[in-house]
Amino acid sequence: MLPSPLNTEIESLVVVSCEAGGAQILSSLIKNRKFYKKVSFYLQGPAIQIFKAKLGNIDVLSDLSIIESLGKKDFVLVGRSLMCDIEKEATKKANKFHIPNGVFLDHWVNFDSFYMPTAIKNKKDELQYYMPMHVFVGDDYAYDIAEKLYGDIVILESNEYFKDIAKQAAALHINAKADYLLFITDPLSIDNKILNNNIKVFGFDEYDVLRDIFEYMDVAGGRRIQKVVVRPHPNHSEDELRRNIFNKINIPDDIELIVDKGTDLIEQMMSAAVIVGIESVALVIAKMIHRPTYSYVPKYGTKKIIFTDKQIQKVRDLSIIEEFI
Repeated sequence: MLPSPLNTEIESLVVVSCEAGGAQILSSLIKNRKFYKKVSFYLQGPAIQIFKAKLGNIDVLSDLSIIESLGKKDFVLVGRSLMCDIEKEATKKANKFHIPNGVFLDHWVNFDSFYMPTAIKNKKDELQYYMPMHVFVGDDYAYDIAEKLYGDIVILESNEYFKDIAKQAAALHINAKADYLLFITDPLSIDNKILNNNIKVFGFDEYDVLRDIFEYMDVAGGRRIQKVVVRPHPNHSEDELRRNIFNKINIPDDIELIVDKGTDLIEQMMSAAVIVGIESVALVIAKMIHRPTYSYVPKYGTKKIIFTDKQIQKVRDLSIIEEFI
């Protein structure tokens, strides 16, 4: 493993981010570690609100032209997005002008293709333009995966986002009167619409999982809780998700449904009796702060969950949640 450029003082740092996972890690990194003299931001999508919530009213660049004026003592640091390509274009521009650069990977999947824009991801001859000089990861599991692919350019850094969460959770108390199941969504239906012509490539989506939850709760004996709170993924529109749920799912009359994107996620977790999801990183966070948490794939689903058994408990039926509801 090469020495980390984030352990030296960078003259001018340019941070480029779009989707929520990378934005959470990068914004915490910038907030907690001062390894730069000056920092600029080019942000789109959920990253804008995430960075401003942690760092205040920051100025956001209108384009990436700033990269052309950078030098050898500067650095371009990007997140990783599935749909958005601004991080990939920033890396390409940094490589073109020989500016030091790197990506911080926020997940444990698609490590072999994260750097290629969606439209040309199969054009291997374009690799040289988009591959970053450094690949940063925030845990040993991610390091093992990435190191096998990219060797010495992979660097293990502290995950400052996880540190922030641990501090926040320590200051909160678990609600002894927790009265709801928290469902943390993954945008499988959105991915299927954009990438797969609305075909359920894994045989299910987030609405199927939520339907299974309601059906199980409807027949569970001695049920104590009467509420399900749905936490939308950042890629979900809260209003559209709510409409789709009511259009696609029969909700039992004695169960209250709340779709809530506004409440702080950690507070939601600390107040939930049990947490169920599919493959959101939020599930790992919930387990990290010692909440009863399960990654659920229906028996008819084919998706292989990326989490290790140490990270999360993976289940194929919902009977395990009976003791909590």
